Amino acid sequence: MLLFSLLLSACNPTVKDDTSVSDADTDTDTDADTDADSDTDTDTDTDTDTDTDTDTDTDTDTDTDSDTDADACTGAPCGGDPTGNWTISDSCVSSDPVPVSDACPEAYMQYTDMQYDGAISMVGDGSYTVGVTSVTMSYDYYMPRSCAGNVTCAVLQSYMDGFTCVDSGADACLCSGTMVSDPSTSSGTWAVAGTSLTLIPDDGSGASSSPFCVSGDTMWISSTGDTGLSIDLLLTK
Repeated sequence: MLLFSLLLSACNPTVKDDTSVSDADTDTDTDADTDADSDTDTDTDTDTDTDTDTDTDTDTDTDTDSDTDADACTGAPCGGDPTGNWTISDSCVSSDPVPVSDACPEAYMQYTDMQYDGAISMVGDGSYTVGVTSVTMSYDYYMPRSCAGNVTCAVLQSYMDGFTCVDSGADACLCSGTMVSDPSTSSGTWAVAGTSLTLIPDDGSGASSSPFCVSGDTMWISSTGDTGLSIDLLLTK
């Protein structure tokens, strides 16, 4: 969990039809003389009007909303050479509920997201530096009203700057918020043993090892703590 500590410290058509009426008048005149007059008038009027209107309108809208999830930055240990300058490109967090008060064991805090802005430099001589611009941490507080003087969730929210509190049933409140840490830096030495990367900070806080994997210009590191908090980092060169 040391790696986490190092990083966290920085905090249709219409058809019209007209039908003409035909009037037939037959006049027969019979005389001794027969006068045959044949008058044939043929008038052919062909009006062909073809109007084809083809309107093809194809609207393809691809909306991809990608959120950070457990599959986005998880990996499997494979080892490799971690030497290089790495930028933290993604992170995934998994957290168990952590009790926040011995007097109220039902109350807990739980991380829901943790995003890093920073970089790690792993030098070939075995030294490293970590520079974190910020860590954006999102988490929930579950608080039974009995542990907060039986106040309403709205009143509880007024005491928690940056948090939004809503009723969570069972006479409790769920407060969600985000905190951004300050920048920080740290340094130390590193070593690799198989698929394990060990960091030894200069401040004497003690070494810790994490499974890791380097594949091309991508490195995955996983860190797990005693409180049930685990963080997977995806780094790119």
